[in-house]
Amino acid sequence: RSGPRLFRRGQAPTGLDLHPGRSATHTKAGSAPAGRMMRRTLANMASFFTEQQSVDVREGLARRVKEGWFISLPPYGYLNVRKDGRSMVEPDPRTADNVRRIFELFAQGTFTLEGLIVQLRDERRLFRTSAPDFPRSSLHRILSNVGYCGIVSPPRRGVRGPLRVTRHTRKLFDQVQAVLKRKSKPHTRGLKPYLYRGMLRCGECGCCVTTETQKGHNYLHCTKRVKRDCAQRFVCEEVVSDRITQILGSVGIPAADADWMVSQLVAHQGDENTASRTVTDRLHSSLSDIAAKRQRLADLYVDRGLQLDEYSAISVAG
Repeated sequence: RSGPRLFRRGQAPTGLDLHPGRSATHTKAGSAPAGRMMRRTLANMASFFTEQQSVDVREGLARRVKEGWFISLPPYGYLNVRKDGRSMVEPDPRTADNVRRIFELFAQGTFTLEGLIVQLRDERRLFRTSAPDFPRSSLHRILSNVGYCGIVSPPRRGVRGPLRVTRHTRKLFDQVQAVLKRKSKPHTRGLKPYLYRGMLRCGECGCCVTTETQKGHNYLHCTKRVKRDCAQRFVCEEVVSDRITQILGSVGIPAADADWMVSQLVAHQGDENTASRTVTDRLHSSLSDIAAKRQRLADLYVDRGLQLDEYSAISVAG
């Protein structure tokens, strides 16, 4: 039967003893100067190979950066492809539009990361087949990755990505970074128009009563800033409005008294109008008398009955 055969030690077909192969450095002669030199030579060769490999890797990474390619796995929205034996990066046709949509939505400043996840789910955009929803950490990583606006160190040249690098892309990226600096919280103008804002205080601890909206309804509750164990619970705004209406109804003015007060106000207003009219008539009469006197004085001057200096003195005195 042909084929390789294994022999135990000392059972070779030629009658020769077989021993495991050993290098010169492991024999007794390896302890001699020649053996030690051989070991040092092998160690130097191994060190040279490791260092040279490190240099080659760094040069290769620097060459990829200079050509504008990612030096590691591309971010979400890109795809590694092999062309002519080299690993190239191209936009992923399935996920590139997701990246563009994420930047457009978040730049509006009205979405938190959680709200962005819900919006992408409503638009039926999948993160991956195995994980349909976008993880919060992945969204933050996408929004803060400068690679999407064409920046590597040094800057990329002539590389088009999911956002198609343009001036508009850079402006959009800057808007997203400004929103991220606001801790991903949408800023609304002014305060919410709550009906009882700043008007009520807790009857137990005296703290302000605040209002918040839950499931479409407004609820009032104590802020508990002074007394943490305040026993007052939340109450619906409609209940507070009904209670205030009852209180105001209990202290209402009877109809007869209200009519008497209105009549007194009307009479008082009529007396004031009469007095004002009398004063006005008196003033008009005085103005008429003054105008008549000035007219007579002017007639005397025209008829040569007064000199100019006399006329001027009487006019100033009058």
